[in-house]
Amino acid sequence: MYFLLTLSYILVVSPAYGYMGFEYSFSILRILISLSVVLAFVHLGKLVGTGLLYAIWHLVLIICLFPQLVFYTYSSANLSASLGYIIFLIILLLFSKLKLHNINSKVINIQQGSNLPIILAITFVLFIPFLYYLPYINIKNLWFSEVYETRSLFREIRHWNILSYLLSPLSRVLLPALIVVSIKRRNYPVLLLVIALTAYLYLSSGALKSVYFGIFAAIFFYFGKSYKSKILIFIIPLIAIMILGILEFEITQHSSLQNLAVRRVFFIPPLIEDTYYTFFSNNEKTLYTHSLFSFFGETNYAMPLSRYMGETIMGNEGFNANVGVIPDGFLSLGWPGVIINSILISYTFLLLDRFRIDPIFFGIIFIYIYYFNTAFLGAMLLTHGYLFLLLFAFFSLKNYGNK
Repeated sequence: MYFLLTLSYILVVSPAYGYMGFEYSFSILRILISLSVVLAFVHLGKLVGTGLLYAIWHLVLIICLFPQLVFYTYSSANLSASLGYIIFLIILLLFSKLKLHNINSKVINIQQGSNLPIILAITFVLFIPFLYYLPYINIKNLWFSEVYETRSLFREIRHWNILSYLLSPLSRVLLPALIVVSIKRRNYPVLLLVIALTAYLYLSSGALKSVYFGIFAAIFFYFGKSYKSKILIFIIPLIAIMILGILEFEITQHSSLQNLAVRRVFFIPPLIEDTYYTFFSNNEKTLYTHSLFSFFGETNYAMPLSRYMGETIMGNEGFNANVGVIPDGFLSLGWPGVIINSILISYTFLLLDRFRIDPIFFGIIFIYIYYFNTAFLGAMLLTHGYLFLLLFAFFSLKNYGNK
């Protein structure tokens, strides 16, 4: 993966998108530093174990650290962003060695047929507020027609902020969990119901295609019996896409494959994070006032921080420059913030691992690995529903029978 990401950056991303900041320079020292870190962490990964933490640790390594190191190696970026993920991975590795006692609780396990109606009832209750938008839905949006008109309309009629906090628990936790159970149990009525509810959620959210992301991830990672196999399920298609994308660019000078699956997913975050680390190395930290934890004080920015960074600092009109949990720690408190955020998120990952969740539900957790790389801590916990996932996993996904 590291080798192919390097080739993708040198042969496609930098030549095709250099004007966006993906510069190319050559430094033996930077190459040696990056290779040393890669080799060290590939070996450290063997110490994590074989459970859920193994999958989380290696996904962060592949999605976050590897691209950061490639970007650092062949650009003028500093090493700070890479160092942030190095700190996180070391802390997560240390957490993997901790012993947690099981917390006894009465669970409503979603895999038990007798409990499925309870989960469905909870789902329907959370759906009730979305009926407010029933008169405004546009069936044409189902085949992605008139999407922008619908989004413009919903910006005018959207009044209930609470729906933003209900959308994620439904689309990224409950519905994906239900579709996994319906597939496993071959419960086709529930499967059809989940598909219908997802479609309605899409229509009643202003035609946001991200609503389907949870369902797609749940189905994609349904396969594979172990968490180690989930990593292969993730990287094998990526390896094929990167190789085909390099060939596509070399033969046709088109970069559609690399643009969609490589540049946007792997290299946009390092570009943005380097901007954040550079800016906040020379400016006052926010002390979390930019986030949902704004009760610490008032922000110094007249607009959301991600928009300020995108428009004012990066110079892209209307651009929201989102970064993940680890850079959020740095811009909030500096390196102590990186350590604090790393400890907090590592502990939540450890909890999920100790719940002994069936690997068939890994797609739901994968969603939050993605948001770990693209959302501030507060937004990940509340807006994107990670806190809801922790509660749902504790009450409905954990299995103390597996040691």
